[in-house]
Amino acid sequence: MLTISKDTVAIFHYTIFTPDGEIIDSSRDKGPSAYIYGQNGIPRTLERALVNKTVGETFTVIVPPEEGYGVFDDSPEAYVTVCKRDLPAGLEFQKGFPIVRKSDGGAEATFYIHDYADGVFTLTQNHPYAGITMVFEIEIIGMREALPIEREHLHPHGLDGTSGCSH
Repeated sequence: MLTISKDTVAIFHYTIFTPDGEIIDSSRDKGPSAYIYGQNGIPRTLERALVNKTVGETFTVIVPPEEGYGVFDDSPEAYVTVCKRDLPAGLEFQKGFPIVRKSDGGAEATFYIHDYADGVFTLTQNHPYAGITMVFEIEIIGMREALPIEREHLHPHGLDGTSGCSH
């Protein structure tokens, strides 16, 4: 019987709750997720909980901020203001929307829209889930061995490995 281990593509549904039961996100309305075990693309606590699971298993994992999307940084350095004209054309205010920006040195960093007023966006490096303890409910619905190209690219190419990617 195949179990989730290194280079296994785990296919699962998830629902993320706050500790008081508020739903933060769910795959139930957008389709299952696929993840190659061992690629560090999900919180480590969640990844450790996946090991040796099999199709049909359901379980709950609590992920503290330090192991999820980080502790919320409310210092002034965590925010930057940018004129709308300096962002991609047609960008509308959507709190939490990610934007990749380059520094003067050329390094890329991800910012998230925090606020908008008078033609100026306030961006933050705080992920929308920063500072939140997340409760994951997971249902394993499938798994398969990762294809060599998926291991090379460090991500699954869809649920069945046939979807292309942009690199």
